[in-house]
Amino acid sequence: MQLREKDEKKRSMLWNVVMVVSSAIILIVLVLFAFNATLGNPLKGQWLAEEKGYYLEINDDNDMKVKGNFDGQDKEFDLIYSLDKANKFITIKGDKENYGYVTSAWTTEETSEAAGGTSVTFSYSLGRKTLTLTDREYGVEFVFTRE
Repeated sequence: MQLREKDEKKRSMLWNVVMVVSSAIILIVLVLFAFNATLGNPLKGQWLAEEKGYYLEINDDNDMKVKGNFDGQDKEFDLIYSLDKANKFITIKGDKENYGYVTSAWTTEETSEAAGGTSVTFSYSLGRKTLTLTDREYGVEFVFTRE
């Protein structure tokens, strides 16, 4: 009888330890998800626009790489972006030479001239695996798929 009681106490204690550890792990994962959802960058990742052949790699530290066929040549650019999550805007900036290729391909003549050749702002919307950048004035859209 005493042997069974000791085994039962061990099992009960072991079960309590397992429950506490698993509850702690679940809480940690939930906190990480909540932190990432509120403070993380929703656009971070690698995106491909198959129709236009553009590739974006967006990082947390406000820099992005753009690859694609610009003016008939395959080019790669390092650009800077700023993100307004509240209004769902992304502003892309770059030096005159690199930025000029991107704005000529991604905007109309009117918008690239209005931007003054240093930045362009898009509204963005996220789907499950899609990112849509929309020129706010003229409605030009670019649809990217997450890789």
